[in-house]
Parts: sequence; structure tokens; C-alpha cells
Amino acid sequence: MTSIKLPNLIIAGVNKAGTTSLHTYLSWHPDICGSKKKETNYFVPILYNRKLSPIENYAKLFQSCDDQSKYLIESTPRYIYGGEKMAVAIHETLGPIKIIFIFRDPIQRLFSYYRHIKDTAEIPESEYFDEYVDKSLKGYNEIRNKYKIIDVYKENVYCRGLAQGFYSDYLIEWYKVFGNSIKIFFFEDLKTNPAKFMISICSWLEINPAIYESAKFTVENKRINYKSKILHQLASILNNKFERFFRTHHPIKKAVRNMYFLINESKNQKESISKNSIKNLELIYDRYNRRIFDMLISKGYTNFPEWLRESCGLNDKYR
Repeated sequence: MTSIKLPNLIIAGVNKAGTTSLHTYLSWHPDICGSKKKETNYFVPILYNRKLSPIENYAKLFQSCDDQSKYLIESTPRYIYGGEKMAVAIHETLGPIKIIFIFRDPIQRLFSYYRHIKDTAEIPESEYFDEYVDKSLKGYNEIRNKYKIIDVYKENVYCRGLAQGFYSDYLIEWYKVFGNSIKIFFFEDLKTNPAKFMISICSWLEINPAIYESAKFTVENKRINYKSKILHQLASILNNKFERFFRTHHPIKKAVRNMYFLINESKNQKESISKNSIKNLELIYDRYNRRIFDMLISKGYTNFPEWLRESCGLNDKYR
């Protein structure tokens, strides 16, 4: 164990909340070395009650990191949904490392997830978001009294997508294991001012933030309305195949991505979220948002995004 390199910093959640961008930006820092693959998925078998592969397999993803790196990082946003069982497995394997969670307005996150699973053909291409929400809420009402915490990977893509936004259920389990080694950030802050966002992370990690003061930030893993689905699927395959190369040659990735957008991005009007869906989802998410707010207040957090303040009926005090 002492002769191999393993991560001491993990972005453990959540899906569709900017984890790819954050992983990329952190990997730019000279004191941080990113895994060869952003999502190593090493601990994902815990979600399915399976055994982990040999630790040497995990270490191979960090073998290019030198001894000068203060942090070795990987980012698998599915980890959060493993709750205490996942947290314990990571703690027993890696020790009291630092854990980052980045949360996003759960309604907007669900919409992004919905668009993603349409791209991957997990739901019909003809299905609109209102239909998806109706099916999600129906599924939630059927199972909500069966479980204390919903196991998202035992549910279908409807209830799964909805439950992935119940952040408080999963976070409380992680705090039992990692305590103050956890830091919460918000997607909305990353989107609004990435430089300020990264500087705040550097402060927490106790590393020099100078690299981000004049950095040119790009949106990683951006989802577009495409003209050709076949071309979009081909681009996804190529991106996954050459992920290691693109992570170490970011300017090339940026140029290729811009060329792809020029060829395949559709300017047709995007689908939006109806007021009715927002109202129905707020009825579900507000209780979880209030719990996450109370939890973070108890941990000393003072700045919150609009969706959390609105759920708690607050004014600008916590802006």
C-alpha cells in the first residue's frame, strides 16, 4: 500500500452538476494530478454489493503522477448514492481523504439528466419532460414509504432521476464517516464565476490560486441540441476512447469540440421546463432542500444559491 499512488481527493457527487468541468480545472493546477480517467468507477461495485477489484488496478490510473503532487484526484459522481456503505469503503481503503460534493438546483439537474438519458436511448426520443416528470412522481409515490433512503440504482430511470436530487438523504450518511473532510460547493457558483469558485477551492485545499486568476474557463461535457444523432453518438464514443489524451492536451480537445459544435449543433429552440412541472417538483424537492440547508447551516456554511434560499423561504441574508 505504501509503494503505490492512490487518490487523497475525490469529487464524489453529483451527476449533471459540473463535475467534469471541476475535475478538468483542478487538474490544471501544478499541485494536483488527475486520474487517467475522470470517472474511475473503482468503488462503484459497492452500489451493487459486489467486491472491489485489486487495489493495484486502481493505482494504475495514477501511476503517471509524480511525488511532487500534493493531491491526486479522481471524480466519480455516482459515489454519493452509495451512502454510508460507500463512504466506509472509501475511508477504509484511502483513509480520511478530502471529499468534494457539488450540488445543483435539483429541478435543473433532473432536466439535464432527462436530456442525457434521451441521448442514450434509455427513454423514448418522443417523450417530453412533462411526461417524464409525471412518470417519475408516480414511481416515487409508489415506493416512498418502503425505504428510509431510496437506492437509486435499484430503481428505473424515472424514480432514479428524481431520487438523485434528494441530496440530504445521502450527504448525512457521508458526514458520519468523513465529517469535516467534506466540502460542499454549488454548480450555480461555478457557472457564474468559475475563477472565484476555483480560488475558494484552493483556499480550502491550501494551495496557490494564482493559476486561476487569469485562466480561460470552458464548459466541459456540454450538452447541445444536435442535428445528427448518429454523429453525436460517434462523437461520444471517440471522446471516451481518447479521454486520456484529451485530458493531457486540453487545447486540442477544445479545438476539436468547437469544430464539432460548428458542424452538429442545432439552433432549433430548446425544450423548456413547464410551470406545471416546476410546481409539482417543488412539492417533492422542497423538503429535501430544507434538510440540506439546515445541515449546512449547522456546519457553518453561510452562502447559498437561490434555489436553496427559496425552498427555505429566506431573503438575501444567505446570498
